[in-house]
Amino acid sequence: MKKFKKEIGITIFDYLNKYRVNNSIKQINNSNDSLTKIALNNGFYSLEYFSEIFKKEIGVSPQKYKKIIISKYIYDDSYTFALTNIIKINKIINFTQKYKSKRKIKSTPVMKLSIFNR
Repeated sequence: MKKFKKEIGITIFDYLNKYRVNNSIKQINNSNDSLTKIALNNGFYSLEYFSEIFKKEIGVSPQKYKKIIISKYIYDDSYTFALTNIIKINKIINFTQKYKSKRKIKSTPVMKLSIFNR
């Protein structure tokens, strides 16, 4: 966890929330599913918690974001703010995926138990 934070700049839990919110945004944009269903599909245990994390990450509630997307009203300041945060989240996710693909996986050392040496 310390290495992840050092290398990526955020905690694993922050990254996981950003990843889940990013997937939620894709579902909001591309489906007519309810926000509760979207929240549960992306690992949030309740709509309230989903709304809290979504607003923290994007700057607007999922309900407001959905209304903006449905109305296609892109001149709203909250949409611009949300879009800026979405871009930031995508940059973090892309950076993490590139970092992961460049990393060499070390083999895990296998310890032999003395009971098998008999």
